Amino acid sequence: MPSKKQQRPLAKSQHKMAKAQMGSLTEQDKKELLEKFQNLKGPVRHFVSEIFTQAKEARGQLDDDVYGVLYATLEALSFTNGAPPPLVFGISHYQTGKVEQVRFVPTGVTQLPPHGKFITNHPALNPAHVDPSKQLK
Repeated sequence: MPSKKQQRPLAKSQHKMAKAQMGSLTEQDKKELLEKFQNLKGPVRHFVSEIFTQAKEARGQLDDDVYGVLYATLEALSFTNGAPPPLVFGISHYQTGKVEQVRFVPTGVTQLPPHGKFITNHPALNPAHVDPSKQLK
């Protein structure tokens, strides 16, 4: 059985993800996320920057939903040892409610693979609605 020290990072990670999904990130949480993002190097930083920019554009403002996308992207990178994973986010515009897919699907991939992630806090979206034809800009 894992020790409590081994369980804490996962519990802390899950707690922060829940906070991001509920839109209750503190200013300190946001600052930590931006610091992690700014400390990235090379192609990984470009990958995260593209997703972060797309999320801000789709949402229409920088808010907790966009920070949630940043958090989920950084979290996914931790599971792939820094290799850009397939990700799809459903994001609704804060004023119009229009839903857009913010995504990264590696070159040559035509559908979201089983280990890919579809993440949204919009109740009308689910993984069955992912459009695999859209690629990262």
